[in-house]
Amino acid sequence: MAEAWDAIASGYAQRAANFTGSFAPELLGATIGSVDGASPAPALRLVDVAAGSGVVALAAAQRPDVAFVLACDISPAMLAELEAQAASLSPSVAAAVETTPCDCVALPMPDST
Repeated sequence: MAEAWDAIASGYAQRAANFTGSFAPELLGATIGSVDGASPAPALRLVDVAAGSGVVALAAAQRPDVAFVLACDISPAMLAELEAQAASLSPSVAAAVETTPCDCVALPMPDST
């Protein structure tokens, strides 16, 4: 399955940015919540499972209340797209995002994490 996603990774990154990027910040805001527009110290650590090219992971990493995002995906090419996008945004975003290849049914962390 990873090979199929690897084959479309570069085109997928642009399509996902256009579509998912249009609602990812609002989705994260509704999911994570906000503190009346204030910028709290970064504290949240998130996992983006099946991250693909990282639209949601990168939107999360740019939030002031998120300190770290682990983005995992079965496709190394998708993760490479994510890493390139993170590096193009800013050093702080790139530092806040870590990628790891994984299958969503076998996450690289204990269940209690």
